[in-house]
Amino acid sequence: MVKNAKSSKVILDMVEENQTHIVCEGGIGGKGNHHFKSSTQQTPRFSQKGMSGENILQ
Repeated sequence: MVKNAKSSKVILDMVEENQTHIVCEGGIGGKGNHHFKSSTQQTPRFSQKGMSGENILQ
């Protein structure tokens, strides 16, 4: 069961087996320091930030 945290209103009730539903989309992951690794820079100390996902509490 998925409820609104503020109003306790039921948003979704999962009653069937193997039922799926997307409540909110996740963000896009950034590039970690492993992505920037090369033969000359084997331990990079920087990364690229990803994008935020949806916020359903708006």
